[in-house]
Amino acid sequence: MARLMTALGNPERNFQAVHVAGTNGKGSISAMLESVFLKAGYRTCLYTSPHLVDITERIRFCGIPSSKEIFLDSVKEVCSAVRSNFDQKNRPTYFEVLTAAAFHSIARYAPDIAIVEAGMGGRLDATNILKGVVMSVIATIGMDHSEFLGPDLGAIAMEKFLVLRPGGISVFSGGNSELESRYDQLCERISNKGLVASREACIKDPETGVDRNSFLLATGNMELGRFTTSLGGIFQLENARTAILAALGLADKYSGINLSTVKSGLSSTDWPGRLEKVSFRGRELILDGGHNLEGVAGTTETLRLCGYSNNCAVVFAAMKDKDLQGMIRKIVENFPFVVFTSVPGTARSANPWNLLDMARTMNTETFLDVEEEPMKAIEKAYGFAGRILCCGSLFLVGEVKKQIRG
Repeated sequence: MARLMTALGNPERNFQAVHVAGTNGKGSISAMLESVFLKAGYRTCLYTSPHLVDITERIRFCGIPSSKEIFLDSVKEVCSAVRSNFDQKNRPTYFEVLTAAAFHSIARYAPDIAIVEAGMGGRLDATNILKGVVMSVIATIGMDHSEFLGPDLGAIAMEKFLVLRPGGISVFSGGNSELESRYDQLCERISNKGLVASREACIKDPETGVDRNSFLLATGNMELGRFTTSLGGIFQLENARTAILAALGLADKYSGINLSTVKSGLSSTDWPGRLEKVSFRGRELILDGGHNLEGVAGTTETLRLCGYSNNCAVVFAAMKDKDLQGMIRKIVENFPFVVFTSVPGTARSANPWNLLDMARTMNTETFLDVEEEPMKAIEKAYGFAGRILCCGSLFLVGEVKKQIRG
């Protein structure tokens, strides 16, 4: 990545960025921060992954996905640099090429701030080559990608914590005392002014919904007031708290940020595919990209609290490198009908018949079925309930959105 950036003239050094890593919620936190900066009057860029429908979704300029022309122009520059500086056996990966193209586009746009979401891990992630990092933000950490990041939660956390900059500032969502201790120790060792959101601020009187959340936030002896998020789901409470403290931590540097712009930003965040309601053939379809055990647990708990579970069928697909047993158990324990499916053209997609076999071992009264094509699975699920939840993978959500759009 360093070699590729040098060949491009080091665009990653030409803008300031908030770097967001973690396991669950980093995309939502990134989108919240983008919205806050926009409400505060700043020109923004947002780089996230993966995309749902169109690859240009990965780069947003002031909240709008990149045009194909801008995106392709940067990709062509990167491809030219790759051809000139790498042989066939030692070329950058797909994600490295896209990240390089994103940094090239961002540098040309010259935003006031870029919010950059890490892909996987942190220490060795392609995004960690950023130079002008004004804050590092770490979302909640869970067991995911353990084959690359380490065998246990502590090892995975350290891979993500090592995006922290010596002498810089950071916010960690927290929630796990052992991981908080490791974070504190690293911050002290590298003189990073770190803040643990779960210790710093208390969420009070939460009102959770599929469409929105509302809660009071208090830090120390001071009430910050009531916040409303446009993103629903119980898991968005922690994400919002982390985004609020990160934004307020940057208020000294970005004078347009204050409690008013933070509240306005959270209430107008645009982030598709996370408990997103869409209409399909006159009925309600809920799309959620929770792609690991923690994500599925948060989604099922939200729908249970909102009274959706009893009249909701689930269309479920997941990647085969995930905790399939744990995810399926959460689904079958909370919903009366489940149709397992797969994501067409995705080699990582778990075989739906294998998912069915796993579910049948769980002694559940849930009605179970298989339909390999996602849209046919939705049609079948509508025979069981008036509301459908599609979940288990962002790739599934993306496929369904593509099909609905035609």
